[in-house]
Amino acid sequence: MTTVSPSLTLRVWHGRRILALLCAVAFLDFVDASITNVALPHIMRDLGFSVQSLQWVPSAYLLTYGGFMLLGGRLADLLGRRDVLLAGTALLGLSSLAGGFAGNTGVFVAARLVQGLGAALMLPAALSTLTTTFTTSKDRHSALGVWAGVAGLASAVGILAGGLLTDGLGWRWVMFVNPIACVLVIPAVLALLPRDRPAARTTRFDLLGSAVVTAGTLLLVYALVKAPDQGWAATRTWLELAGAAALLASFVLVERTARDPILPLDIFRVPGLLAANLTGLIGFAGMLSMFYFLTLYMQTVLGYSAIAAGAAYLPLTAGVGVGAGVGARLLARVGSRAVICVGALVAAAGLFLLSRVPAGGGYLAHILPGLLLVAFGVGPVFVGVTSAANAGVGPSRAGLAAAILNSTQQIGGALGLAIFSAAGAARTHHLLATGSPASVATTSGLGYALGAGAAFAVAAAIVALATVDTHEGEPPMTRPERVLVVGRSPNVLIEAVDLLRADGYVADATNQFDRVLDDYDVTDLDVLVFGGMVPADTKQRLRDDISARNPGVTFVQGLAGIPGLIAAQVRAATSAAPVEGLGYDESRRAVLVTLDAPAAVTVDAWWGTTFTPPEPRSASARVFEGGLDAGSHVVALPAEVPSVASFAGVTVGGFTQVFMVGPMPDAVTRLAPTTAGDNGLPEVGPVTT
Repeated sequence: MTTVSPSLTLRVWHGRRILALLCAVAFLDFVDASITNVALPHIMRDLGFSVQSLQWVPSAYLLTYGGFMLLGGRLADLLGRRDVLLAGTALLGLSSLAGGFAGNTGVFVAARLVQGLGAALMLPAALSTLTTTFTTSKDRHSALGVWAGVAGLASAVGILAGGLLTDGLGWRWVMFVNPIACVLVIPAVLALLPRDRPAARTTRFDLLGSAVVTAGTLLLVYALVKAPDQGWAATRTWLELAGAAALLASFVLVERTARDPILPLDIFRVPGLLAANLTGLIGFAGMLSMFYFLTLYMQTVLGYSAIAAGAAYLPLTAGVGVGAGVGARLLARVGSRAVICVGALVAAAGLFLLSRVPAGGGYLAHILPGLLLVAFGVGPVFVGVTSAANAGVGPSRAGLAAAILNSTQQIGGALGLAIFSAAGAARTHHLLATGSPASVATTSGLGYALGAGAAFAVAAAIVALATVDTHEGEPPMTRPERVLVVGRSPNVLIEAVDLLRADGYVADATNQFDRVLDDYDVTDLDVLVFGGMVPADTKQRLRDDISARNPGVTFVQGLAGIPGLIAAQVRAATSAAPVEGLGYDESRRAVLVTLDAPAAVTVDAWWGTTFTPPEPRSASARVFEGGLDAGSHVVALPAEVPSVASFAGVTVGGFTQVFMVGPMPDAVTRLAPTTAGDNGLPEVGPVTT
């Protein structure tokens, strides 16, 4: 008996083990962003970093992490999530080993760059595995809640563990701990995660776009780091800045012309999305860089040990959690815009207080008050920006919107370090040149950097005024919980279920018509799809029996041999709200789209090529994908779409409309046998968990 692989649930032991594994992967990535913080003075002394160049230790990781995250998600779709996860974990382990043995600054920074690349492969693969493994609303929300908790815990553990390792075994163990963890994770991935087939429709991926944007950002950071030493007016500085600008501008050109861009620019037609990402970039540039400068102040000026510096951040971890909880509650009452603005201003006040610390400051009097204000501000900003960045984004692009937000925040952190380090270094050099004591000069320079961070936080509050003011903590669930496809062909059923699950549905399928009521809890169904070859009397009997038990179920009539169309019909039947102005012009063979406002639009076509059991065949084409301005538009179907047995679907936001392009052949209606198993068809279902 052929079966469709089931979705997992957190109620079973295997599901909980997979969640634990995926959270362990996330823990590794998030720890690496913070574990080196308290080891910075030791790394600087042993490897010969200057105070100005030391910022490459955290920023090198953040740059490749953010720069290649979109590519990591694309490769996971193209090559399979498990394989990309394994490759990223191996890369992280090997680069960490190289960094632990590094004898100079160049090798160590190169290791951190490769670490970021490995994490950029790991995180999207792990997160997409989580969302496709746990497909019910309850399980998905629970799993994502655990994931978010692990992210916060990892940041705190990273700081504390970095202090313990540095003071105990030595700073090199903040790198050596990763290979040990990777040796444990890789066998677990092989044992627990099945090898998944690629989900991407094409074999193209935008490696050029990822390389150009990361190279441009790296060159910009390099120019900012070197400028205080070689002079802001130096020709080399201006050439480096111009080269960075040229690379970043060429990235926009690459994305406009690429057939499968890593960053489809039309997504920024969604109102408020660009402002939300700019808010995240500017705000987190100011707030995340605090860890770097405050750590240097505590250890190099106040003489804190690595363990003491790590422990000093524990109140911040608790404060971020409290602030995020308060921000989430306020979101529904006052909206995301107010939550972001107030949170950013509170964080700015904390950074300003920290910028005023004296050379002989104390923890309780000078550090803790500002640290708590930053903590209470960061949480609401994170919650509000995440909500605003998802507002108005359709379900089909929610993953892309999340990846863009994560990337901009990581890159913002790296750029903030570079900009503020340059400002702080210039102040320190000036005071040293005028004879000020080293502790006073260093403290003043760090204060200038933290003050600049406060200015960026205020700027983030201003930019946030242009974001969408949403009152939702997360995008609403517009899709049903459970779909059952009843049909004949095993191949069609399996492919249809794969497509529906990729769209976020909890989907199963069967061709055992007489056992539907016995094998499935129909009271839990939202949609039941009939294949085109299900006998008419069987369909009517199932309609009557299921309607009596579940009056709210939606019945969808699918067509034989076209799984893509089945998935589109389910999307159309479950769309939250119709969009006016969509139609099909038969004379022009074109889809007509009239929009009141700019929107992201996708047009697909499907057609049957053979309908004879047991293996009906179909084909499909992506006709159009991109942003359209307000007004009327005509999207012509290509010549490859035949004039019979073909259909077109247009998706605007979260709504899908399906149109018949050419009628089904009359012969198809005479192919339906009367009982399951005729023509040697293997049975599909029931699906067990």
